[in-house]
Amino acid sequence: MRLRGTLAAVLLTAACTRELSSPASVSPTIGRVLAATNPHNVLSATVSIAVAHADSVAVRFRLDDAATAIDSATATVQTLGDSAVVAVLGLLPGRRYTLRAMAYWAAELSSAILRR
Repeated sequence: MRLRGTLAAVLLTAACTRELSSPASVSPTIGRVLAATNPHNVLSATVSIAVAHADSVAVRFRLDDAATAIDSATATVQTLGDSAVVAVLGLLPGRRYTLRAMAYWAAELSSAILRR
């Protein structure tokens, strides 16, 4: 019985690990970042991000005109090849935002700032 529990733990751990296909010494890099407003909903925007050596991306955003504004962040989105499109939800109408694209690979992080 104890052997089954140990074997199950080993199999579960093996199933949860992911083999990295990029060298560990390479950090993610961000290329082109393009933000677009949503013409059908003023409370959202989309951000297209071109990346290299990244497995997921996210966008941090904050009000541009508030000195004490708190950063908000989108959920991470898995990249498809070398790019991803991230939906930024919960924006206030008629306000300006600073958007920061974030690219992740394993424990590495890169970012790029875009004022919108």
